[in-house]
Amino acid sequence: MYYHQNQTLRTNLQNLLDQIVEHDLSTVNLPFWNFSESGFAELLKALRKLKITQLNLDGLHVSADQFGALCKLLQPKKLESLSLNEFLNTGVNHLNDFLSNNKYIQKLYLAGAAFDVRGIKQLAHALSKNTSLKLLDLQDVGLDDTGIQIIGDALADNKKSVLEHLILRNNRITDSGLTAFTSALHSDSCLSIVDLSFQANVGNNGIADLASVVSENKSLLVLDLRGNSIGDKGAAELAEALIENKTLTTLYIQYNQISDVGISKLHKALELSLIHISEPTRL
Repeated sequence: MYYHQNQTLRTNLQNLLDQIVEHDLSTVNLPFWNFSESGFAELLKALRKLKITQLNLDGLHVSADQFGALCKLLQPKKLESLSLNEFLNTGVNHLNDFLSNNKYIQKLYLAGAAFDVRGIKQLAHALSKNTSLKLLDLQDVGLDDTGIQIIGDALADNKKSVLEHLILRNNRITDSGLTAFTSALHSDSCLSIVDLSFQANVGNNGIADLASVVSENKSLLVLDLRGNSIGDKGAAELAEALIENKTLTTLYIQYNQISDVGISKLHKALELSLIHISEPTRL
């Protein structure tokens, strides 16, 4: 059952939570709910009674102490998926503690979250410790070169990481940041799907360093580079890497600045590999 504040079911929060508990739901969706202090306390009371595996609290705006209480409550539960899109930076230290110690969480959605540098460092610390997370969504969180390097280094340091799917779409990464991030794609990496799309300042230089790593990577299956500033030189670097790589199956590269010359090189690489390359489209 799916409950949303804006659905036809118009009732007060207490009645809604009573229904959730009555049906003993393992999946609870309450995105963008404006919780009062007493309302959030009622939410915690309800969650405490449930064997919850999936929780959506997108747009959650509560105090650090309240968020800490939520994380403490969720810690022993076998929660597999947590969605906190547009989460505020407040209480990120509690998220750090939760991720560092939780053994069940597999999917974490933080798209549009308001992270400052301190928050990114807290998240990175958790990523360096976590051994269960398989999907992490960090699209549109304002990651710059410093932030992506911090994240990349944390993933590279965690030899027990099982992270497979990393979404970094629409951040503020440049060539320098992309070069620094390649440490996360080391030989022991589990990353199989990486979304680096729509980074307006990622061009040929960063792609050259990424291509060098991709040529030797043995885990990557899908690489999304749409909407960057890759030109023919970058396309040529990617083409060479694709010939060497033995695992990549799909490359998305639409909406770049690749001419027919670059497209031709990519197609030649396609003929020599099993990779599907999405047709490049010039902006």
